[in-house]
Amino acid sequence: MCIICKKEVTEDIEELKIYNCSDIKVLPYFPNLKVLYIYHCQNIKTIPYYPKLEKLEIRNCREIKEIPHYPNLKELEIVYSYIKEIPCYPELEKLFIYNCKNITTIPNYSNLKELEIRYSPIKEIPCYPTLEKLFIYDCQNIITISNYSNLKELEIWNSPVKEIPYYPELEKLIIYYCQNITTIPYYTDLKELDNCDKTTTIHYYPNLKKLKIDKCPNITTIKYNSN
Repeated sequence: MCIICKKEVTEDIEELKIYNCSDIKVLPYFPNLKVLYIYHCQNIKTIPYYPKLEKLEIRNCREIKEIPHYPNLKELEIVYSYIKEIPCYPELEKLFIYNCKNITTIPNYSNLKELEIRYSPIKEIPCYPTLEKLFIYDCQNIITISNYSNLKELEIWNSPVKEIPYYPELEKLIIYYCQNITTIPYYTDLKELDNCDKTTTIHYYPNLKKLKIDKCPNITTIKYNSN
């Protein structure tokens, strides 16, 4: 039996992890809770409002259909969920969405720095002014990506994206199985480039430290500039 079910958790708790607890149907209120993990708990339907919550992870909890608005939330991870809508959290910095078929849009967060989307029907990613890391995996409805002025890392896997914009701060670029991408912009700060399937030419990147070319039959030229 879970410790919550036996009421062994104190009100002063700041971090709580609940894994595979079928006995839990209702979560208690913890006024000081900052971090909450809920994994594989099929009988939990709602999550209480925790005013100090900063990090929330929900994995394979099919009965949870919505999440409260937490004013201090900085990190949110949702995996295998039937949640339909994500609130607009003013302090959110990191968002991870994995195989959530009911989430079709994401809010425009003013402080978001890292976004990862996997197996999602989302069609459009807002233009986040503070975004530094963007990871898109098997999202067949995302055709274009915005121009993020502070983006440093970009990964795109199995996507119909046709074009990569120019990101002045980009340092790492990874592209896998993106059949529509044939050219890569010239990035002056790029340090790592990995697997550009249909690219025909790789430019000279003055700060490139790692280059991987694998199964890219269309690459015919690697441009180099000694200056």
